[in-house]
Amino acid sequence: MRSENEINRAIKYFEEAIGRDPGYALAYAGLADCYSILGYYAFRRPVAVYPRAKELAEKALSLNESIAEPHASLGEVLMQYFFDWKKAGSELDRALELNPSYATAHFWRATHHMALGRTDDSLTQVRKAVELDPLSMIILTDAARNLYLARRYDEAINQYQRSLDVDPNFPIAHKGLAEVYAQIGKYDEAVSEIERAIALSGRSIFILDDLGYIYARAGKREDARKVLEDLDRLANDEYVPSYGRAVICAALGNKEDAMNWLQKAYDERNFLVYLKVDPAFDTLRKEESNPAP
Repeated sequence: MRSENEINRAIKYFEEAIGRDPGYALAYAGLADCYSILGYYAFRRPVAVYPRAKELAEKALSLNESIAEPHASLGEVLMQYFFDWKKAGSELDRALELNPSYATAHFWRATHHMALGRTDDSLTQVRKAVELDPLSMIILTDAARNLYLARRYDEAINQYQRSLDVDPNFPIAHKGLAEVYAQIGKYDEAVSEIERAIALSGRSIFILDDLGYIYARAGKREDARKVLEDLDRLANDEYVPSYGRAVICAALGNKEDAMNWLQKAYDERNFLVYLKVDPAFDTLRKEESNPAP
């Protein structure tokens, strides 16, 4: 898992590179990706970083539109924050036309396909990303997550376990494995994995909301409510995404609270890219499609 300190250090280096060569398009693209990552992992409020990431990606393209990286960077931002699905897909496709071996572009194109419910296309792209960069823990775990989102749970477990063979201490792999176990009713294993993820991540907010979700799915309702209280308390001093609290409320069966938090998540524009396919909201979808008489 990327840490905030690591991302801030990368920002410093990219800014130094731009200072030495203001025409260096790749540095602007790299800087754009750093700001996107700060938003994705909830290190900063989305509104504080994604618009800046878009500006930087567009600056990179103004300097050199014949390289893949700026197109991919712009596509990622347009997808994650601006919800401009058509333009995002075009930019990611352009990146792959320019460099078919750019694993990150395949990885983000897979996310784009999955967000729109194009499961087979997503899995094809993420397999290509793994083939091109088989040691990237981000890509390895995303391949597993896409299998989870596709409801291919046994395959997702196998992929997460392969990821952990590469790095046994990668928190996001344990987090994802916990989600799969919860979905198939292996609650003891789910609790064990999410608590491992929390310990490895230093109690990261990005993972803490999943702790509440897993507790709720495992029937540990009071523990889940305590996590919600912890998140509310943390929100007094730092950014806490609303999406995670929606997930916990949905698992607790609190539909109204879940919908309220989802509305707030939409206002924040944080982590909604998987909303259409996230199994955490399957119960809400069923209720919406089969309303009470």
